[in-house]
Amino acid sequence: MAGSLVKGLIGKEDCDIQGDELYPSTFSRTSSVGGAVNLRSFPDLWMTHQSAINAKYYGAHDATRATLNAAVTSQGTSTVKCIYLEPGTWDIGDDLDFSSYSNIFFYFCPGAILSVSTGKALILPCRANIIAGIGQRIFSGAGTVTFVSDDGISSLAWDGTGTNELGINVAPGASIDLKVPTLALGSGATAASILDEDDMTSDSATALATQQSIKAYVDGLALAHPRSYLAGLGLSNAPDSEHDVTLATGETKDSSNAYMLKLTSSMTKQIDASWAAGTNAGGLFAGTVGNLTWYHVFLIRKDSDGTIDAGFDTSVTAANIPAGYTKYRRIGSVLSDGSANILAFFQRGDQFLWKDPPLDINITNSNYGASAILRTLSVPLGVQTKALVIVSSTDQPAAQAHYFSCPDVNDEVPGVTTNLLCQLYPGTDPIAQIEILTNTSSQIRSRVSATDATSDLYIRTLGWTDTRGKDD
Repeated sequence: MAGSLVKGLIGKEDCDIQGDELYPSTFSRTSSVGGAVNLRSFPDLWMTHQSAINAKYYGAHDATRATLNAAVTSQGTSTVKCIYLEPGTWDIGDDLDFSSYSNIFFYFCPGAILSVSTGKALILPCRANIIAGIGQRIFSGAGTVTFVSDDGISSLAWDGTGTNELGINVAPGASIDLKVPTLALGSGATAASILDEDDMTSDSATALATQQSIKAYVDGLALAHPRSYLAGLGLSNAPDSEHDVTLATGETKDSSNAYMLKLTSSMTKQIDASWAAGTNAGGLFAGTVGNLTWYHVFLIRKDSDGTIDAGFDTSVTAANIPAGYTKYRRIGSVLSDGSANILAFFQRGDQFLWKDPPLDINITNSNYGASAILRTLSVPLGVQTKALVIVSSTDQPAAQAHYFSCPDVNDEVPGVTTNLLCQLYPGTDPIAQIEILTNTSSQIRSRVSATDATSDLYIRTLGWTDTRGKDD
């Protein structure tokens, strides 16, 4: 001490501390002897009363790992001791494990910092073994500091009162592993874990979300977009027009309306190759491309990281979607010809047009009767579309009326008078362009009011309108 005591020993009960709690410059003795004595620091007084030990009394008496290790290990693991660290940076240049010294309490004088080197680890018993000021920085470096919770303390509390608090400020690049069951900040909720969960389906009240999962969740919500939203993502025949399809940029809700799927760069997929991730890669989900087969084009989302891709499937619900992908949206359909080549088409929004419209119905000199007949057209299979067709009849009787309708509505008798159900009027070789809603088997229904053996019927399919789930 810098000074001397006039008489006897001085205890804490004899002192009236003046100035900073940790570094008082003077105290006043309150006994009958009286007098003021300057002490070097408050820890000098605390050491006398609490059996505290200055770490620098051991080893090489310097602020190093070896000195601190010597101070701690010399005390054993049974007797409660307090080791205080003088101001300055203590270099922890190698691993140091004090996990078994739950009897040792570390008092950090203001300015005392344990600097743990990169790749090294400092292990301490628990946060209750640390004595430091509120908000006091006590660790630095890029190593790891681990607290092993072995005293039954269930949380790390910080409520601003100074009670049971641990103030730890970590230098940039450093890390601290607090091994406690739960973490409580102030009077808010208690956190028990950290989850990297993009869809946040667990809906936990005690888990913190990672930055990546929060971003993925917010991006997926796409709150500004309504149910079943779809924009862009137009399809076109790629340079290898017989086998490849290019998807334009765009965005859409997936079929469950849980995620927004965004294609930020155009993508080309190959129908004649098994599916592989990325553009200019295989696109067929299963099997090999067949002749005269409808394939639905899907935008798909990878579950693990939200990556967007695309491909082809005969299933309208993407039953053969690649492993690791569960979210999808059908954005169109293509048809192969008799040589397994994609037929050329043009798309604008929801409308698809054949570049070479097929003549799907060609009936000549046939008495097809006055009963309703289903006519299969070159429009997507498995979904309802609005077929755009040109219909014509030749050599029909003077009283013959043709009525074309959706198979999902009632089968009605054609007529041109009171019932007014016809698109081809009686006369010589009538012709009309009409739009008819199909069933999911690519069919419409036709019926005539009268016929004979010389009647002809022609239906050429120009294209179709496909809302692609926007009405779901």
